[in-house]
Amino acid sequence: MVKIKPRLTFVTNNLYLVGGGERLALEMVIRLKDDYDITILNPVSSKENVVKKGESFVKSYDLEGVKLENLDSFGMKMQMLATEPYVLRVPKPSSLSKLISTIRRSDIIYQMSLNPVSVFNSVLLSKLFGKKLVLGVHNFSVSVALQNTEGFANNLKRRFSIAVLGQVGYFHVTNDRDFRLIRGLFPNAKVRKIPNFITRKGGRVLNNTKEFRCLYVGRLESSGKGTDLLCEAIDIIAKRNKGIKFWIIGKGTTGEALVTERIRKYPGIVKWFGFVSDAELNRAYDGASLFTHPSRGEAFALSVLEAQSHGLPAVVFDIDGPKDLIKNDFQGDVVRKFDVKEFAESIEKNYKMWKRDKSGYGKRKEKIKDYVYKNYSPEKVIAQLKEFFAS
Repeated sequence: MVKIKPRLTFVTNNLYLVGGGERLALEMVIRLKDDYDITILNPVSSKENVVKKGESFVKSYDLEGVKLENLDSFGMKMQMLATEPYVLRVPKPSSLSKLISTIRRSDIIYQMSLNPVSVFNSVLLSKLFGKKLVLGVHNFSVSVALQNTEGFANNLKRRFSIAVLGQVGYFHVTNDRDFRLIRGLFPNAKVRKIPNFITRKGGRVLNNTKEFRCLYVGRLESSGKGTDLLCEAIDIIAKRNKGIKFWIIGKGTTGEALVTERIRKYPGIVKWFGFVSDAELNRAYDGASLFTHPSRGEAFALSVLEAQSHGLPAVVFDIDGPKDLIKNDFQGDVVRKFDVKEFAESIEKNYKMWKRDKSGYGKRKEKIKDYVYKNYSPEKVIAQLKEFFAS
């Protein structure tokens, strides 16, 4: 007898615009597809720069048996909501029809996109058709929107967010802050804390004994990702320690000019690579000695977990998400919130440890890798997620 799989719909952000959240969505899908009949609803807009690189990124995943539906939309002007940039997408009539029919056929809708228009559509349609909607809170903007009471506009957004999210029956969160907040605001909903998982296959840890290299991977912007704070730390360090190098990977908005200025001021110390291939990214992780994560707000900090899967100690600020990951001294340092001086001192402390005992530093990296694979393996996390879907 052929087993009938539950029909699971993933509502994502645009997968062709490659980022950590998009990569996580595809990694989740390929690990769930054997147990679920999966459809991905992927919003795209003709105004966006959907390059072939993004399309090939999606095609690099084994999506056999998965239905990928592109939802053409009218992409409205990008704006900041909480700390995240959003293009508010309104589906075109043909896409709206596709969205309605897909959700109507579904057993479970996993809403990974936190775009306000997308969330509103999924809440409305899941209620209309009596479907199970699980909101995956993988973004810092939800906690900001639910707590920000400064000014009339933010109060209005908060009231709207509470009214819409109050209709959601299931929340998947990744940190203690979101668990407490959502459980307090929506006591009738089921809220489950399940961390994200390591997306790379296990491999050996390399220890660069020739150069101490600090690595940053992520979007280059200041309001959320803290590129300005990283650049301030570079200013402090580069003036007194030429032995510490900084490699920066990613593109963005406000941060690109700041990074370019540091390259001009400190040639040979700061290098910027923009977007890179997966192979190049893995080589950058392998050649690094320390991961720097200056973010002002996160839900989980996937890049920190990926760095630790390569054995990299991390320096992070005392914010929810990163501090939920860095629980042991050997994993790195959690420094006072947005204290750039302490951030720089932590980088220099790790440099001195590396310089004093390079062999010992390599053993530390092995210990970090072993710890995160034990606690954040995809098998362990996906099992928890499937259990939640079945609850």
